[in-house]
Amino acid sequence: MGCAAGGTVLGKAAEFESDLIRLHTREAMAVAKTKGRLQGKKPKLSKPQRESIF
Repeated sequence: MGCAAGGTVLGKAAEFESDLIRLHTREAMAVAKTKGRLQGKKPKLSKPQRESIF
């Protein structure tokens, strides 16, 4: 019985830590976005290459 209760407590602690990491990541991304530093992935093709295809 002791193991099951201990596992539940450790599981809840891990879940709480995971939620904190997600929260901090979202906050940091929001700050970066307001500063204009969150740009995303760079395009594979340059503008002239894209224009020649389309």
